[in-house]
Amino acid sequence: MSRPVQISIQAAEEQLSYQVPSSRGREANRIIVIASNRQFFTPAPFIPLCEPRFGFPARATPQSTSLTIMFHNLATLFPLLALSAITATAQVALPAGGFYTADFNTLPSASVWWTDGTTLPGWYAGTNGTAVGSRIMVSSAGESASDYLYSFAATGTPERALGAVSSTTNTLSFAVRLANSSSTMPITSLSVGFAYEIWRKDLLTAPNTSVTLTYQKFAAHTGNIGTGSWTPVPAASLANMSAFPGGASGGIASNPPSTQTMNAEITGLSIGLNEEIWLRWTITRAATAGGSWGIGIDDLSVVRRDAGTVTAWGGNTAGQTNVPVGLSGVRSIAAGIYHSLALKNDGTLVTWGYGMYGHLAVPSGLSGVTAIAAGYDHSMALKNDGTVVAWGDNSYGRTTVPAGLSGVTAIATGEAHSMALKSDGTVVPWGRDDYGQATVPVGLSGVKAIAAGNIHSAALKSDGTVVAWGNNDYDQTNVPAGLSGVTAIAAGYYHNMALKSDGTLVIWGPNWYGQTTVPAGLSGVTAIAANGNYSVALKSDGTVVAWGDNVTVPAGLSGVTAIAAGGAHTLALLGTAPAIITQPVSQYVFIGANVTLTVVASGSQIPTYQWKKDTVDIPGATGAGYHIASVQPSDTGSYTVAVTNPAGTVTSDAATLTVNGPVVAWGGNGFDQTTVPAGLSGVAALAAGGSHSVALKGDGTVVAWGASWAGQATVPAGLSGVTAIAAGSNHSVALKSDGTVAAWGYNNYRQTTVPAGLSGVTAIAAGGDCTLALKSNGTVAVWGRNDYGQTTVPGGLSGVTALAAGAYHSVALKSDGTVVAWGYNGYGIATVPAGLSGVTAIAAGALHTVALKSNGTVVAWGENSTGGTTVPTGLSGVTAITAGSSYSVALKSDGAVVVWGYNDQIQGPAPVGLPGVTAIAAGDNHTLALVGPAAPLTFTLTFASWQASEFTPTEVPDPDISGPDADPDMDGLKNIIEFAFGLNPKSGVSLQVPQAQRIGVDFGVTFTEPARITGLTYGAEWSTTMTAGSWLSMTDTGSGGTHTFSVPTSSHSEMFMRLKVTGP
Repeated sequence: MSRPVQISIQAAEEQLSYQVPSSRGREANRIIVIASNRQFFTPAPFIPLCEPRFGFPARATPQSTSLTIMFHNLATLFPLLALSAITATAQVALPAGGFYTADFNTLPSASVWWTDGTTLPGWYAGTNGTAVGSRIMVSSAGESASDYLYSFAATGTPERALGAVSSTTNTLSFAVRLANSSSTMPITSLSVGFAYEIWRKDLLTAPNTSVTLTYQKFAAHTGNIGTGSWTPVPAASLANMSAFPGGASGGIASNPPSTQTMNAEITGLSIGLNEEIWLRWTITRAATAGGSWGIGIDDLSVVRRDAGTVTAWGGNTAGQTNVPVGLSGVRSIAAGIYHSLALKNDGTLVTWGYGMYGHLAVPSGLSGVTAIAAGYDHSMALKNDGTVVAWGDNSYGRTTVPAGLSGVTAIATGEAHSMALKSDGTVVPWGRDDYGQATVPVGLSGVKAIAAGNIHSAALKSDGTVVAWGNNDYDQTNVPAGLSGVTAIAAGYYHNMALKSDGTLVIWGPNWYGQTTVPAGLSGVTAIAANGNYSVALKSDGTVVAWGDNVTVPAGLSGVTAIAAGGAHTLALLGTAPAIITQPVSQYVFIGANVTLTVVASGSQIPTYQWKKDTVDIPGATGAGYHIASVQPSDTGSYTVAVTNPAGTVTSDAATLTVNGPVVAWGGNGFDQTTVPAGLSGVAALAAGGSHSVALKGDGTVVAWGASWAGQATVPAGLSGVTAIAAGSNHSVALKSDGTVAAWGYNNYRQTTVPAGLSGVTAIAAGGDCTLALKSNGTVAVWGRNDYGQTTVPGGLSGVTALAAGAYHSVALKSDGTVVAWGYNGYGIATVPAGLSGVTAIAAGALHTVALKSNGTVVAWGENSTGGTTVPTGLSGVTAITAGSSYSVALKSDGAVVVWGYNDQIQGPAPVGLPGVTAIAAGDNHTLALVGPAAPLTFTLTFASWQASEFTPTEVPDPDISGPDADPDMDGLKNIIEFAFGLNPKSGVSLQVPQAQRIGVDFGVTFTEPARITGLTYGAEWSTTMTAGSWLSMTDTGSGGTHTFSVPTSSHSEMFMRLKVTGP
């Protein structure tokens, strides 16, 4: 059975009694008290400090139970609630060019619990600088003096404001949370407008309550109303209540509140994508005696000052300064007497203000507009086809554009006349002309800018001088004597302005309101405007200065890119200084590569760019990207770009360009063996010796550097036509395209004395003091030092495809993938691992050997005191190998270089970030790498260059030795034939000309001409008798450098053939 439980609730002002049913056991252990007929929230709300609980003994039958619950006023509870801040996630997104408005009319009309981010999306509340997350919001007309958050509204009206009343102990704040939702444009400035409203007045003799607008930037989703450092906005704050009218204390009830409109510019921001800026209003009451002022904000607008927005100030009798909310993407502005125009980036127009004469009614279909102008009661637009459209009041014919007018580049409007500047430098005016304002001076030409005053006109000539005409009652057309160097002009009612190239101003005409008195020290002016009886100047820092009749520039205004002056109002086009979105990236490239550095920058107007190298401007580098074709070492440096628009300049981070190549060298440099010659390019192959380096270029020439005490780095004069290189300890070797070998350097073991008549060579290698040559028939020739048998080729060795040589041993790779080694065998360096097969490349260090297998793995053997044969675990994907004195190097398929072994001279690891390596070479203690693709062997051999490479300087001039018809080796082949078929003209044994053969059932010859030979024509003839006049030409049926000549044999028992080579 359940019995009722009597609960007495003791509140601060009254005692309430309620009955609730009880339950047997512990079933009813929670009491929820609902006082539906009591106004707990007005005037003072209460909540329980604890959750009431009670229970009963087991098997007991309760008769009655009493519980007293004490309710406390919320004013004393707020500090307790503040102990636990609520994490908020709601925010207001501001896209590029976006805006946010709030009239607060959706605030609750009854007292409720305020929940951060929910009650009013994007809004948060705090007490004493601490977020509370949830608290009471009271709906009031200002009658309450308690320090709560309020939804202020007059009785019976839907208009509401967000506000608070602070006490001497509690300072209340509320804030809106704004987030940048643009991925391309940071928020750099905000225009904030709103009205302060006074909903309660108190102790007007001591108005010591203040309200302060502050802001703070937060990272994405981290904002909190009670943390961080807040920046005040003085232009939108109230130090006290003295600005409001007096009266009796208390709420306004049904009366409209006293208001004060505030406008402020918050500049210098940098709010990136998803980052936040919070705007916080804090109401503070001094700790000393003072009144409880109820203050709210209403009609809030927050506009991003990017993407070409407009601000206006001054006379507003016709709404000419009421810029349409959300207007953005503006690129040009104009101001008439009582109306305003804005030209958007899409070529459309927006107008506002006084429009009785239709001058706000943009003609239907008007598009392609490039410039605008506004007169007294008329408007004009210049189109991209050079024509003009005008509308509005047409008294005096001011909007009747002359028939056929075209080629216009600029327009201007006066009180009742209009002007057009043509591309030929002449001026066409029309409209009111009673003072000659529409009568152009005879012969006026060379004009580059125009301006129109009330009843006078002015023109700026290309020589920097000014001409004026029309009404001259106030000397407005008397141009100051000697005025020159003018870059821009403007005209007011009766005065003129001239901007000089040095950024200073000259003004003439009446000075009733000080409109012609240039402010002292004014400089750095970039644009001017005039109208009515005042003057305006735009400075290079984006600020505006105005003087004359009743002009006050809004405090903090900056980031201005253009200005326009109306009869008594001013317009400013606002832009954002550029912000770097994507910085230029450092690059590590090789010689000859094409490099492009790029920057991505935001800004409300198209920026200009200036790239710099090592802080010095690069001539012509004025685009968003800077391209360098075929980079050279001299291009190495630090690159930045300055991005500028009318609102400012930003300089990018530095990007380092490193040009290392195509040859990169590291390791020991005691003889400059790693100092790659400046400008070395077009490299096809590399070789590294003891302390010298060798590079083969694509043109068949050789470059060497480093130690050359024995001439090893001194390339023989005239050496050309080289197809391969090798380097020993102190000597160098080159294989020529004709299959011959050249060697130079240390020759104590005759390692550079090439065996006489050696030809038909296809590959070479150089060891400590010996040289190896692989012949086209797969046999090996070796010469030089032989104290360990390194030059004694194993008997019967054939089928060789590659060679390598160490300090005292030699190695050969056979076509079957096996390896043969001979010479010194200490440390087992000449003992090939049993079963080794599938080898595709070999290399030899001083006392160790390395083999690359077809599966991309590496095998090494020999001396290992320094780890040269300890192949890194897991090494795979290798495409090339080389060996230094006591270390080994592998090139992987991804272009990475792996080094292991002796490292006293920093042979490895390879430089960090080394990109795209395609070839490697290792010397005694240094390493070379070719970055980027190897240059193809593109050299061609003419007969003259062949002569220079095959004969000595004293032999070349002698036609009986080197001439095309000479046969110095008396083998029956003239030099032209030796050249044509890649033979040695001095060997006497190189009878390797193509031989006649059966080609199917035909008789003929087929051969491939030697690579890179040029200037020759190959042909063939046949005869049955070889008598004069019997030779017949044969048709070449070959292609691609291969020649095939044949003739049927079916009708002839005997045939003869001869090859014919024709030289230049």
